[in-house]
Amino acid sequence: MLARIGKFDRKLLYQTRPLTREEQEDLLLVKIRGALIKKRTAMVNEIRGWLRSIGEDDCGLTPENMSKEFYQRLSPKLKKIFAPYIKVLAQLHAQIRQYDKLLEKECAKHPETKIMRQVNGVGPITALTFFLLVRDPKRFKDGRQLSAYFGLVPRRDQSGEIDKQLGITKAGNHLMRTTLVQVANYILGHFGEDCDLREFGLRICPRGGTISRRKAKVAIARKLCSVLLTLWKNSDIPYDPHFIHQKKKQAQIA
Repeated sequence: MLARIGKFDRKLLYQTRPLTREEQEDLLLVKIRGALIKKRTAMVNEIRGWLRSIGEDDCGLTPENMSKEFYQRLSPKLKKIFAPYIKVLAQLHAQIRQYDKLLEKECAKHPETKIMRQVNGVGPITALTFFLLVRDPKRFKDGRQLSAYFGLVPRRDQSGEIDKQLGITKAGNHLMRTTLVQVANYILGHFGEDCDLREFGLRICPRGGTISRRKAKVAIARKLCSVLLTLWKNSDIPYDPHFIHQKKKQAQIA
């Protein structure tokens, strides 16, 4: 069918751009680090469950203080039991920090990632993944097209007079979509700095409980796509986190 369509009119088809071997290897840094994070979280949750099952307090248990402050609070017998397990967890934590350094070095090779990291919450993982998967910003006309490419736009159920808006399509790269939503969660959270993206999300949150907050995160992730793409295309213009707010203020004065 595709061959017959191509024979009829090649403009109906779009050329795909597979990742090169070098790009796939760079992306492995992000994937392996993510896998280690999941394993570390699972191990910490297991320790919490074991301690609670015997009536011990697990308050303040984090990967950072696992082998220091928290370990010292355990009884001699529990120290002996948990020592090998905590040692493995500490090694895992050290390896994650090693991957963080490798990601920083990889970002240093690509100046484009520095432009994207002007946005609060966008770190080396998000910037490098975005750079590797987009590669050429001219491939996309605008942020809406890029959002659709990463599956952050809603699906439609259209039949006759019915036109329902469903959940997002979840098309494209799962890693990039997850990373963008994580950044959106940070922007919307307690540690997020005041900016247009945060204000945009906060306007959506009051619409209806937990579901509206999830929608706000996806909406911020969608906007973030546009912001990162625009910054990349206009690398000579510095990022202004309050650009929209200032633009509206100037319009009101005028």
